Amino acid sequence: MTKFAERKGRATRSEYWWFYLFTLLAGLGIGIVASVTGVEALSYATYAFTVPSIFAGIRRLHDINRSGWWLLISFGFGAFVLLYWMVQPSQEDEAQLAQVFE
Repeated sequence: MTKFAERKGRATRSEYWWFYLFTLLAGLGIGIVASVTGVEALSYATYAFTVPSIFAGIRRLHDINRSGWWLLISFGFGAFVLLYWMVQPSQEDEAQLAQVFE
């Protein structure tokens, strides 16, 4: 959660999936507390994870040398493509490779 408002940069595979697990468990916990207490407004707190999740997805796509705009294909069958990309290992940045081979 330290880079929750940062959309530039890269997120490694483990960083992305640990963040995903955290948001999943936090949302589940908030949902349970909301259902036990009967306060439905509390369940809206899970929307606080929306923007950080988008930014984490963008950084993860940057890590595999893809544009963050690819996140828009998550609707429909594009979600399977994104899932495949999200589990791929990190790729070297082309700019860094150019510096290494000069």
